[in-house]
Amino acid sequence: MLSTSIDEMDGHDFEHWCARLLRRNGFTDVSVTPGSNDQGIDVLAYKDGLYYGIQCKCYSHDLGNKPVQEATTGRAVYGCDIAVVMTNRYFTKGAVEAATATGVWLWDRDKLAQMVRDAKGAHEK
Repeated sequence: MLSTSIDEMDGHDFEHWCARLLRRNGFTDVSVTPGSNDQGIDVLAYKDGLYYGIQCKCYSHDLGNKPVQEATTGRAVYGCDIAVVMTNRYFTKGAVEAATATGVWLWDRDKLAQMVRDAKGAHEK
C-alpha cells in the first residue's frame, strides 16, 4: 500500500520523492532536471547500463496519453534508452495504447508501492 501522503505533494516534491525512490532501488547518477524547459523528463538515471528518462506526474486523476507523448519527446531530446511515466495514480486505456506503441514504460501507483517495498527490504538486509 502506498502512503496517501504522496497524493498531497506538489509536482516538485513528487519529482524529488521519485528520485529518492529510484536511488533506493539501485538507480545511479539520479538527477532531477530543471523545472522549466525539461522537455518532458523530470528525472534522469542509470540502471544496468541503461539511461532512463522519467516523467513524474502527481495527479488527483488517472493519466491520459499526454505524459506518454512528453516522455517520448524527452527520451529523444536526452538520448535516453528508456522513457518512463511514473505516477501516484493509474493510466487510461489511451495512455496504455500510446505507451505500447511508443515503447514508454508506465509505472503506476501499484508499481511505486512495489518499489517502496523493495527499497525497504533492501534497506533491512
